[in-house]
Amino acid sequence: MVETWRGIYPITAFVRDALRSKLAQVKPDALLEPEQTLLTACEFWFSVNTGGLADRMRQRKMIPLMRAQQAFTDIGAVRVASVLRVLVAELARDPEPATLEQLIAGAEDALAHTEDRVDELIARFAEKLNLRAAQDDG
Repeated sequence: MVETWRGIYPITAFVRDALRSKLAQVKPDALLEPEQTLLTACEFWFSVNTGGLADRMRQRKMIPLMRAQQAFTDIGAVRVASVLRVLVAELARDPEPATLEQLIAGAEDALAHTEDRVDELIARFAEKLNLRAAQDDG
């Protein structure tokens, strides 16, 4: 069995860092809705690929997971969004700790093997935003 590379591509880190920088320089609500969508997708995908997903899920906070689900839907990562939709539904049932750990392991595995090309979808969505911003400025 061949081990696949796990991590984020430089474009995802670049986009995330650029949006965080913009957020730090202006008011917290200064990001446009599509920019917030992109930042949500980048931050969630970063946590998936750096081992931070389990900690996020153990907090059992539904709103961030629902935002991530919508963000991945918006950028076109429908398989990732589907995993999150199922996860939100299961977490809503308030599972026992052992069941929660099984859910986390299942979600991590499904996200690690998704057919969605998330980093490419993030790059495309960012490019669309950049083109829109250039058109608005021009």
